[in-house]
Amino acid sequence: MLAVNQHRWYHFMLLITTHVFNVNSVLTKSRDAASNTVGDILESMHNVVSNIHDYIGDKGGCIFKCPNGVKPQKNPDHTKSSNGCGAFGFKLDSHIQIKDVTNCCDDHDFCYDTCNESKESCDKSFKKCLTKVCKRIEKHVSNVGYEGCLSTADLIYAATVALGCKPYKDAQAKACICKRKKIEL
Repeated sequence: MLAVNQHRWYHFMLLITTHVFNVNSVLTKSRDAASNTVGDILESMHNVVSNIHDYIGDKGGCIFKCPNGVKPQKNPDHTKSSNGCGAFGFKLDSHIQIKDVTNCCDDHDFCYDTCNESKESCDKSFKKCLTKVCKRIEKHVSNVGYEGCLSTADLIYAATVALGCKPYKDAQAKACICKRKKIEL
């Protein structure tokens, strides 16, 4: 079963790379720039595939748990942050220059960066935000443009759901503290 899932994720990542390459080819002005970008994407893909279990989560889903079994508490010294629309060293914002999409990515990162916020809830809010962006531009673009927006939103969302476990857990580890309460005698 794991081999089948790994094959599916590899196929999925190949589709993402093909889609990003096609978009990138249209947007870049020189073959060298496209070659460098594809090289970066392939290197990022290699890193993800090498550590696939960390990115897709466990059988029970992607849930942050303290190693010592205590309930995670908000880290008072933590400041939420965002890397925009990017993961695995690849920045999507530089290829899709729609400010509202970047805002969706920022909100999603801030959600991951909120102690005890569930990955599922963050991802669903992210999908709603991306869909709203497409709805807002629907009247200003062709039907093909609108459908392309929805397809891109679906692709970004699917990649986030499929490969976002490690970034989620990493963000939770910074946003939460895992200390036992002191028992007063």
